[in-house]
Amino acid sequence: MKNRLHEKIHAELRREILSQRKPGERLPSEAELARRFQVSIVTLRNATLALESDGLVKRISGVGVVVCERKTHGRLALVSRDVAFDPRPLYFHLRFTPLLQRNLVHAGWETVTHLQIGSDSSNLSNLQSDMSRGRYDAIIWTLGDAPKDFRDAAQERGVMLLGGPDRPLVQVDSDAMIRDGVDHLVATGCRRVAGLFSGPPTEIPKSDNGHATQVFNKRLHHHGLKTAPGRVVQDTEARLLGSGWQGFRDLWTASRERPDGLLVLDDVLYRDAARAILEIGVRVPSQLRIVTHSNRGDDLVHPFPVSLLEVDPEEMAAAAADFIIQSLEGQSATARAIPVRLIEAREAKTSASPLLHHS
Repeated sequence: MKNRLHEKIHAELRREILSQRKPGERLPSEAELARRFQVSIVTLRNATLALESDGLVKRISGVGVVVCERKTHGRLALVSRDVAFDPRPLYFHLRFTPLLQRNLVHAGWETVTHLQIGSDSSNLSNLQSDMSRGRYDAIIWTLGDAPKDFRDAAQERGVMLLGGPDRPLVQVDSDAMIRDGVDHLVATGCRRVAGLFSGPPTEIPKSDNGHATQVFNKRLHHHGLKTAPGRVVQDTEARLLGSGWQGFRDLWTASRERPDGLLVLDDVLYRDAARAILEIGVRVPSQLRIVTHSNRGDDLVHPFPVSLLEVDPEEMAAAAADFIIQSLEGQSATARAIPVRLIEAREAKTSASPLLHHS
């Protein structure tokens, strides 16, 4: 337990130093930090010693532990989706790359952002030219995956390429998200739970369901419940206008026995579904209880009580930066799975008006 506490404190202080503290700034005393984290001085000191090993802090006699000057280690290219061409830019996409860049810069890496339009690399000719001249230590695909021709060129030139399905920067435990969502709905009394998921179905041997649907059905069976035909919609493209609207209408009209619980695994699908719920006149939560994916910091105000499965883009960016830095330093790095926090409906922001954002 002490080892896990030390690692947890080290990770939190590391993120705090990289994102908030300036070189030369003195950290609170070890006694103050021990009180803050409610641990012993020995456990706290193990965490600060690890920060010293990272080169982030140093001890100065008579002063204490101070943040080190950050050295420039090299140059990275961050390739991000050009959200200006998305019909509905995702909040996560708008936040993740700038946060990742901030963490890498604070860690001493020079970064240059390139925007990819569409699924090919035709607009990345300047990046390919710079790569061929050895101007980057690594290319980081922050969202999506590098096109095959780009991956081949990077491999040919010996340039490290990170990101995409083969080397993801960070992960969200979507299976745990499904289990937590189903558990919460069942605990509140739901027995006819429906699912609205994004992404093309991933074929499972001997099954027509996608992976998310399989996990969903398995969790329902864990509670002694079954999924009626038509009670799961796995949409092909969440950003397609109206997809969640149509998805919910399909769920609601699939059977005379209406769902009494709904799990939505995409915040954009949920926004469309919420509009359909308002149009049809479904009463939430008396007729239907809802749990949906959400991103921390998104200022969406809900038109009815809804529980949230919240992911923190800032935490994901910090974990992705750690993975990148470890990979660049030649360490054996594994993309960390970020936990999801359940926020019950009574704590979520609600309004009598349709979906709103704070100004």
